[in-house]
This record gives sequence, structure tokens and C-alpha cells, in this order.
Amino acid sequence: MNKFLFVLFFAVSRTLALNPTFQLVFESTYISVGEDSTGKFYGSIINLSSDSIFVAVISKEIVLLNDWSTSICLGELCYNESIDSASVQLGTSDSVSLGVLAWTNGLGEGVIKLDVFNIAFPDENIILELHFDTDQLYLINNQNYNPQNFKIIQAYPNPFNPITSLQYGLSKDGAVNITIYDMMGRIVKRLVDGSQTAGFKTVQWDATNDRNESIPAGLYLYTMQTGQQRETGKMVLIK
Repeated sequence: MNKFLFVLFFAVSRTLALNPTFQLVFESTYISVGEDSTGKFYGSIINLSSDSIFVAVISKEIVLLNDWSTSICLGELCYNESIDSASVQLGTSDSVSLGVLAWTNGLGEGVIKLDVFNIAFPDENIILELHFDTDQLYLINNQNYNPQNFKIIQAYPNPFNPITSLQYGLSKDGAVNITIYDMMGRIVKRLVDGSQTAGFKTVQWDATNDRNESIPAGLYLYTMQTGQQRETGKMVLIK
């Protein structure tokens, strides 16, 4: 079975409260579907209030091909595909991962719309709309793939704890530099610094610095450069 790179576009709307009790954090525009044809979306729900809260996730709309299916995941638990809602209690400053698994079969399009809200204040909600389109494929392992120099496919999971993977494709051999920075612009970790051959690559980051010390939770930037081309993205480390 071919490996598809499953393109994810997203739109988010929120009904804002004067003092929001929770935050939904995610950073992803692509979902990688491997040989098992399973795509994964990752995010995190963070309690911003000084009290415990109950947050619910409901599938408001699912438009998929007949042989596609999805599952909602909260924390370590992924619910049966027939379950269209779930909830979780978050203590003060607690967070929980929110995921969506999508099982696909071939090319096609699909939409999943999630409503995330505080059960005590249902008007405080976030609508997360995911658009899946497997017609937009980057078959990096296929010799017909020919980006200008390289393409960062994604960092996943994101947010993460404690390991995330960065996937990218090179159209030709060359020097590659991938570096992690903190929000002050200081170098945290040099993941790749050397020559690589063309093709599909994956590098992992275990949330350590160049001295192999654990780093604090927060927002980090990654940059990838080869030749004169440079791309930058964001990653969120949660603990």
C-alpha cells in the first residue's frame, strides 16, 4: 500500500468569554498517513481557570467517504468510532491531549467539525473544522516528487511530551541544517547539521538541549535550511 501524506486544512472559530476558562492549542497543517492508512490530528486542551472544569468534545459534523471512519481521543483513551462525544475533567492548570484518528482508503475528501466547550458554560466554545483531502498528495518516496529544494511535511505530535518527529523531503542531495530555538532566539538543539541524500527523512526531538538536559514546557521554533531556502515552524512542549 502506498504511503499517503494526508493534507489537513483547518479553520477555528470561538465564542469568547470575558475570562476564558480553557484554551485549545494545536499547530498542524498536515497529517501523515502511513501504510495502515491512519491519519492523526493532535492538540491540547488547557485549563486556564482557578477551578476544576469539565470540557466536552462533540462531533458536530462528519462528512467522509463510506469506507472512512474516525475516532475521538482524549488523553490515552480513543473512543469507538460510533461515539460522537466525550468529556474530561481538568484540575487547575491541568491539560489533556485531544486527538482525532482517521482511517482512510484511497483518494477522496472529508470534513470533521468538532465543538469543544466548557460544560458549565456551553456558550464558551471552540469550533474546530478539519478538511481532509487525499487528492493533494506528496509522494515523497516516488521519483516523480520534485519540490524546489525541500518540503517540511510536519512536526507531530504537536503539542508534544516528550518526543516529537519532524518529517521533510529533499529533492536533491545537499547540506541540511535543522535547529530548535526558544522564543528569545537562542539555540536550544541542533538536530541536523550536515550533508544528506535526496528523499524522505524523519528526525526526532526528545525535548532536550545540546547538553542533553531536559528543557521547560513552552513554545519553540524549528528552522530548516538547505542552500538559500529556509522554512520555520512552531512546536509546543507540554508537561
